[in-house]
Amino acid sequence: MPDPHATRTADPRYTLGDEIARGGMGAVLRAADTVLDREVAVKVVHPRFTIDSAPARRFADEARITGRLEHPAIPPVYDLGTLPDGRAFLAMKLIRGDTLDELLKRRATPNEDRGRFVAVFEAVCQAVAFAHAKGVIHRDIKPANVMVGAFGEVQVMDWGLAKELAAPPRRTGSNSLPAAHPAIDPEHTTDHVEDSEPTDDRTRAGHALGTPAYMPPEQAVGDLDLIDRRSDVFALGGVLCAVLTGSPPFTGGAAAEVLQKAATGDTAAARARLDACGADPELVALCKRCLTADRGDRPADAGEVAKAVAALRQAADDRARRAELDKVKAEGDV
Repeated sequence: MPDPHATRTADPRYTLGDEIARGGMGAVLRAADTVLDREVAVKVVHPRFTIDSAPARRFADEARITGRLEHPAIPPVYDLGTLPDGRAFLAMKLIRGDTLDELLKRRATPNEDRGRFVAVFEAVCQAVAFAHAKGVIHRDIKPANVMVGAFGEVQVMDWGLAKELAAPPRRTGSNSLPAAHPAIDPEHTTDHVEDSEPTDDRTRAGHALGTPAYMPPEQAVGDLDLIDRRSDVFALGGVLCAVLTGSPPFTGGAAAEVLQKAATGDTAAARARLDACGADPELVALCKRCLTADRGDRPADAGEVAKAVAALRQAADDRARRAELDKVKAEGDV
């Protein structure tokens, strides 16, 4: 049986270009695939992490998990290996566009182009629903991890924290070493030391896995046994909250403040913003259901959320169509 954490040694197939993004474990670079003559994104581990380090094995886990998720809104992984300088890498589809976070921040008001962004949200739900059906949870759903292309294509990005709910046991030996994650920030991914020593001072600051502004209470307190599909559902509610109100569920001036709100499930301010946003009351109600601190009161998985959003959008389209027909009829009767 092949080792699921094994990587191949790379030939000079990829010509690395400019940096696209940077995180706690490494960076994402634009690259040229010289074999297939195409542009790709290459995610590389920081040089301080060796090929047998926990971050490198996290890359292998990400590639293996994402490789199972063959969905149009989940970017495929093309390759996994080591660069000639010894760094572990993932080669992925290069996604051109803007993050949902960037697009939402460009709006003059949260009401602007709301229908378009609700459609983007539905696409995100469908992608996460596919992952849930495969037994995979994302654990870091947020607008910054959603890309929207120039032609409306939607991609759910960064599956580096994804987890298989029925994951096979790790092999003994070096492969049993745990993974490390980026540092704490209220709007960015924070670390939870699940079964490992922290890799640096930044990981020592965190006790939760995910992004505090969007994470449910069970994730904020690091209760690993309770983190499941409903945890992703809460984060989806957070994305919808940002779409409808312009802000995530939890806000504050410091990471610790935001994390404390997430840990207690204090969504009072978010619910007040939702009540005042002027969106479809049923859409607001769905958002509130997703953001319930009690896991049992949330939708069971992303598929349930996707169905609800699709039904609400269809109802809205039907109302608009009837209104247009009524208008035409009224004008004809004059």
